[in-house]
Order: sequence, then structure tokens, then C-alpha cells
Amino acid sequence: MGKWNNFVKTFNLPQISEKQQARLSFPLQSEEIIKTMEEISLGKTSGSDGLLIEFYQSLKEILPPKRLHIYEDVLKKVTLPPTMNNPLITLLLKLGKYVQRCYSCKPSSLINTDIKILLKILVKRLKK
Repeated sequence: MGKWNNFVKTFNLPQISEKQQARLSFPLQSEEIIKTMEEISLGKTSGSDGLLIEFYQSLKEILPPKRLHIYEDVLKKVTLPPTMNNPLITLLLKLGKYVQRCYSCKPSSLINTDIKILLKILVKRLKK
């Protein structure tokens, strides 16, 4: 881990402020999860779990309290459970490129919808 830390320190990466840290560590609320679920665009591809945002939105009265406990656990441990940490990596053809050429494709990582919800909550908090 020491070599990795030293390597990362060679880059001039942006740091989050103490104010942003405070917003990120504020306890999650079910209402925040519901609002974020409603803001995510419909028709987006899901990750390896196959659950679309439409599924989450249809159960918005039931799921947020259950998700709340999972999200809090993820934020405390600063790690994702294996079931949430399985992005689906696929290749997408670039517009106007030949299908037969490898360079005509770009990789795309599709993450599970539950992680999209949590990430969107955290991004919104950082932007405030």
C-alpha cells in the first residue's frame, strides 16, 4: 500500500474541503434516497444485477428504508459488498466506425442501480 500511496501523491489531485467532508458524512435520509431515485433518467442500462431504475421507482415506498441501512453500512466501512461491486463491462461501437476493428469500440462500465443512487446522492452533496 505504501508504494501506491507514494505513486498517488505524485499527482496533483483535487482535495475536498472540510465543508464538503461534513456534507458527505451527514447521515442519509430516506427522503434523500426517494428524491434521487426520482431524478435518475428512465431507460438507462442496469449493471450486473439487472435491476432498472424503474424497478426502484415502483417500490419507492418500500425500498428506501432498506437501502438506507445498506448505504450507511457502505459509507461506514468505505467498501462495497461483493454483490454491489460487480460492474458489467461491455464494448460500445463508436459512431461511424467499422465493426471489424478493435479500435472502433470503447469500453463502458455499467454499475448497478443501487450504486448509481448512492453515488448521485454523494455527488449532489459535493455540489452544494
